[in-house]
Order: sequence, then C-alpha cells, then structure tokens
Amino acid sequence: MNARSLSSMALLSSAVAIAGCAGGSASSGTGGAGGAGHGGTPGTGQGGGAATTSSAASGSGGAGGISGGGTGFTTPHQMFDWVNQTRTQYQGHIPYDGYPFQGMNANLMTWTPLMTWDDGLATEAQAEVEKIAAGTQQPQGMYYPFQNEPGEGFWVTGLETNRYKLSAKSDAHTPAGKDPFGNPKPPNKWQSTANGFYRMAVAYQTGTGQFNHKSKLGVGAAEGGDQITWWVLVFSE
Repeated sequence: MNARSLSSMALLSSAVAIAGCAGGSASSGTGGAGGAGHGGTPGTGQGGGAATTSSAASGSGGAGGISGGGTGFTTPHQMFDWVNQTRTQYQGHIPYDGYPFQGMNANLMTWTPLMTWDDGLATEAQAEVEKIAAGTQQPQGMYYPFQNEPGEGFWVTGLETNRYKLSAKSDAHTPAGKDPFGNPKPPNKWQSTANGFYRMAVAYQTGTGQFNHKSKLGVGAAEGGDQITWWVLVFSE
C-alpha cells in the first residue's frame, strides 16, 4: 500500500447548494473553473478563471492512454487526488451518512478526511473498469444524474459494506451548460463540486453502520473510445 499525500490543495467555491443541505463555502485557490470544480490540469497547478478545468495534484502511474473524457485527468492517481481535494474543501461541512438524499446528517466525520492510496483496491477497480469499458459488464449500483441540470452522472453501491464503489463515465463531448442567466458555462461533469449528488456521495460522506471508518481508496480508469473514459473508485477501511 502506497501512502500518497495531496500535493496540491486548490480549493474551489461551489455555486450550487443542495436542497435542504448547506452547500458549504470554500476559499478560492490557484486555478479553477469559476467554482465548478470540473477536473484537473495535470502537473501544472494552474488554471484560468474561465477555464473548464481546475488544478489538481499530478499523479504517478496510471492506465496508459486514457484521455480523461474531458476531466483533465489522465491517470487514476489524479482522480484520487481530486477526491482528496474535494474532501479537504468540504471538511468543515456537516458530514452525511448514507446514499444521497437517502441518509441523514451525522454528528462526526468517521471517515478519514483524506484517503490513502491502496494498490490492492486499485487493482480491483482497474479490473472492473476494464470490463465496463469493454461492454462486458454494466456499472453496479444506483445511478445519480447531475443534480438539477443536464450533465454526467455516476453509480454507487456497497456503502454499507467494506467496499463502497463509485462508477462513472466521463465524456469529452458532454455539451456545455448554461448558467441561470442563459450564459454558457463548462460542461456538468459528474465529479464537479457543483454536483450536489457528488458532494453527498464523496466530498462529505461518512457512512454507514459498522463500515463507517473508510480510509483507503483505489482508482481504476479505462478508455471507452472517442474520448470517453470510465472510472471505478473503491473505498474501504
């Protein structure tokens, strides 16, 4: 198991609040996507105010040849770093125990705020994501679309077990969105902190039951063709 520390903490401000749940404020950092938090620019740590990606720590290793599907991430480690960045961003938020809008607020954050990279979990995730990308297996769990707007979604399952799994498809061709005034904005990517479902499922998740002390994460990624990248994230204790 290789312990990895988050090497870039560019905190983004989210402009979308979850209904019935505080959105949580965060200070701005280097780079950003106007608060949308759509992905990362590997290795640069810089971004522009109108860019479609935000800074994230660069990773070593990864699944060779992935495009990232418009996220800006080209290795599984960079997605891992993004998870830790968003959990850092929302560490002052009320923790949430349960699947999005199916659980409840929690008094304490029982998961570690930062996940530790785990090679074994990454191997599991990589084996599964390659099957999904090849079309021989479907993503497992409940599907959550981008909250309140058209965009990308994700599947989650196993929160009540020792293997909490998130599967998602990133597509570089996801169309741009529109702000409340009808102006164009970056595409709504599933891992954006503007996506309330992602925030509840990952950024301040701490559930559930006897398996509410998750501290490890492995990420797998595989190319699905035409700038589509599939991801599988496996959290464990």
